[in-house]
Amino acid sequence: MNKQTVDLLKKIITEERGMLTLDSLPASFNVSRRTFYNYWEEIDDYLNSLHCTNAVCFDGRKFRFTGTPAQRDYLTASINSMTFYEYRLSAMERQIIIATTLITADTPIKNDYFKEIFYVSRNTINNDLQRLRSISNVDPACFQATYAGLVLACSELQKRNLLLQLMSTETDFNDYFMNQPTNPCIAYLAQHLKFDRYRRLAENSIKKAEGLLDLKLSDTDFYRLLTILIFQITRVESGHIIKGNSTRSHNFNSWGQFSTTIFDQLKDEITVNPLEIEFFTKTVQEMDLALKIGNSPRDSVFFSLTIREFLQKISFYYKIDLLSDNLLFEYLCAHITACYHRLKSGKQLDNPYLNETQRQYPRDFEIIKQNIYILENGLNLALNDSETAYILMHILASIERGKFNHYVPNILVTCSAGMATGNFLAMQINRHFRVHLIDV
Repeated sequence: MNKQTVDLLKKIITEERGMLTLDSLPASFNVSRRTFYNYWEEIDDYLNSLHCTNAVCFDGRKFRFTGTPAQRDYLTASINSMTFYEYRLSAMERQIIIATTLITADTPIKNDYFKEIFYVSRNTINNDLQRLRSISNVDPACFQATYAGLVLACSELQKRNLLLQLMSTETDFNDYFMNQPTNPCIAYLAQHLKFDRYRRLAENSIKKAEGLLDLKLSDTDFYRLLTILIFQITRVESGHIIKGNSTRSHNFNSWGQFSTTIFDQLKDEITVNPLEIEFFTKTVQEMDLALKIGNSPRDSVFFSLTIREFLQKISFYYKIDLLSDNLLFEYLCAHITACYHRLKSGKQLDNPYLNETQRQYPRDFEIIKQNIYILENGLNLALNDSETAYILMHILASIERGKFNHYVPNILVTCSAGMATGNFLAMQINRHFRVHLIDV
């Protein structure tokens, strides 16, 4: 069995409809119909070795799980406990495991260790190491063969970047996190990176950050972030921290705010320094996350975080908390989203009130113009004066709402029908409005 055949068997036994046609199989397999027949021969042999031949059938067009729930559980457990003797690792999978082992090891690793767990020759291991040296983002000289064994002699940052580089090509931990059948390569990596030990801590931190920032991650992106965060926690807890000087302030960009919020939830559990937050920030920036704000779908841009950052900065000038105005945030999110799609499609929008806005509110217009770079950097857009004036309109409307909320008008009630209806009207006004009733 290899990755392809194991993935196919996993899909067969977890298919909710009970049947899997060749035409419905994902393009990720990228093989011919004839190859699926070969896969079936391997799967059939494997089922036979487990005395479960009757659990799956294949008629040349579709696979069907015909076993009992107990057999499904048994097959799942068998897949999860496969050794590398039963599961044939690809060259890339072997290289990822070698790199992970060298990164997480505190002592040299001998070639014989990999020979024994992979069931391959010394020559194969040497070829894998040679390939690893050529494709890795660290100096090939860092892979040192000492008398005591193999050592990866490079900085902590280089080690982490190497593992992320390799894991992004072949690994998908979704099945592991969803308690689905998992191939031995993923199981080995999860064990070495201590997924079970730090999973709950990492999950809670991300979920709390989602709630605080009113974000919604897809399951896939949540698990991608979870993988990175567990890996980072594991390294910090084992004493392997990134060293050096902080080169930038991570608090003043949206991605940094997202990362800082996550690590704020961890500060009582692990040692957090600015370089760890910068590492996480840089990693998630390159992931192109697909976010949702509340229940509304958004593009893979942090609209919510960027707008919050912008409003926080503007609040400083007006000495009021614009972030507390939920209506402003809702309207501005809708406006910025529409603006983003409009400008990305090459459409410009003139503001007929631009000159009037600049004339009546010169100071306010200048404040927005000075800070518009926050939105421009976050959305990767250039916003002209017309767009600036539209954004200012939302800000001014919020400020006026704030003034109204603090203003209590004096009311005099008069009624030509008499005192009874006048008093009744005054009572209704007092019930529904915040006013100071002078007289009736």
